Amino acid sequence: MENLNLGHGLVAMFLEMAASDGHFDKSELQQVGARAARHLNPVFGDDTSKIIEEGCTWFDSFDDQAKRVQSIFNLGSKMVSAIPKAGRAAVINDLAAIANADGKVENIEGKFFVACMEVLEITKEDLG
Repeated sequence: MENLNLGHGLVAMFLEMAASDGHFDKSELQQVGARAARHLNPVFGDDTSKIIEEGCTWFDSFDDQAKRVQSIFNLGSKMVSAIPKAGRAAVINDLAAIANADGKVENIEGKFFVACMEVLEITKEDLG
């Protein structure tokens, strides 16, 4: 997909958290949409739905999960210079909420969460 932006990366990161345990739960997908829109609406306004849809399409375009995760992390690393620490911490908190939306956090979700913290340069102390 051409013209990827950080909004697409955010959507894909949230989707990867929802999918990391091997399936999408309705509760997790509801969290993905709501939380992505909350972050994207101030930046993209009326185009928020379009960015979410494009992020979903980009996420679905990968046949290889490892390549998808690496691509998400590549965009995520660009968030460090573009998004203030408080905003990145909010993304991490939202990832935690998505992981827990179905009432349980699987080991693989925890590993993805920690990797996202590293990519976004957020520590436990930053989360309060």
